[in-house]
Amino acid sequence: MSAKTHLRRYMFGILGGSLGYAGAMIGVSLALKSTALPLSAQIALSLIPGLFVLYMLHTIWQFVRCVDEAQRYFFTQSFVVATFAVLAFSGVWGLIELLVDGVPDVPIFWIFPVFFVSLGLSSCFGPARHMGLK
Repeated sequence: MSAKTHLRRYMFGILGGSLGYAGAMIGVSLALKSTALPLSAQIALSLIPGLFVLYMLHTIWQFVRCVDEAQRYFFTQSFVVATFAVLAFSGVWGLIELLVDGVPDVPIFWIFPVFFVSLGLSSCFGPARHMGLK
């Protein structure tokens, strides 16, 4: 399979997973607010967006396994930038929350969106923007 085919499969997988995740979050939020369900049903519904998270992580794993060394190197650079962004965001804001009274808490849920936004931006604008493709 060609490098462009792998990249296309990765992009559609991440896009589909992101849209599914957003739709599931909206749908589950509306369902939980509009109905009185038992706790077990609420937990089961809350796991649905997590399936899309797992799908996107699987898509990333498949992409990294299937591409050549150059693409893997470029993608790894973007992945490290995204990881650093999440660590910086969570570490700095966590210290602010710990040391300053009155600042709003940021739920741990935001680590996942911050990671993927950072990964997308570093893939588009960073040194890995072409992922080895010309």
